[in-house]
Amino acid sequence: MTYGEIYEEICFMCWPGDEPPSNIPAYLRRKILSARRMINRSYNFWFTLASTVLETEVEVQALALPADYKEIEKVYFSIYNQDYDGPVLRQLDLMDHIDLGFQKVDQTVEYPEMFRIDGSSLYLYPKPSHVRDLNLLYWKFLPNIADVDFDDTEDDIGIYCSQAIIYHVASDIKLQENEWQTAQVYRQRFEEEIEGAMHEDKVRRQIPETKAPYL
Repeated sequence: MTYGEIYEEICFMCWPGDEPPSNIPAYLRRKILSARRMINRSYNFWFTLASTVLETEVEVQALALPADYKEIEKVYFSIYNQDYDGPVLRQLDLMDHIDLGFQKVDQTVEYPEMFRIDGSSLYLYPKPSHVRDLNLLYWKFLPNIADVDFDDTEDDIGIYCSQAIIYHVASDIKLQENEWQTAQVYRQRFEEEIEGAMHEDKVRRQIPETKAPYL
């Protein structure tokens, strides 16, 4: 669905047969974009999984992450002049970084074994001693939607999570109108739609039933 169609669907649910109040259109668009940002920020789906290759520099520890980076799934090196990939690098948490990272800050190796994420950069431990290809499998943010393109824009969140957005916004509207029971029903429907999208994600990525969906 386009975001204009999502807007129309919410209007039909909340004000069936009537025009929405005159102060609603701009407010409703903001609520739709807010719900989209919440889903973009809070959930990982197959359409937000991305990959890229970063080239290391000799004795340079920090590498810039992609502009759309959200969180890391896997980091590994392509082994030089070989047709196989190296082991997955270990991600340092805060205590590991303090205990291990600083100890190795002056060391260099061909293939660093650890990394940490800090803001928009990935830091390798120890420092790389050669130029090598570092593969990133990561979750990305989808681009924001400009207000001017609102009605005609259709993206993966709008396609696969359209009903979740509709019920999330409709629940907020009914809550403001003190229609508590309807708001609760719509909130439950939102949760069901998100669960449905997560199930589709599991099927598309063939995640075993014993493994929890990504959140």
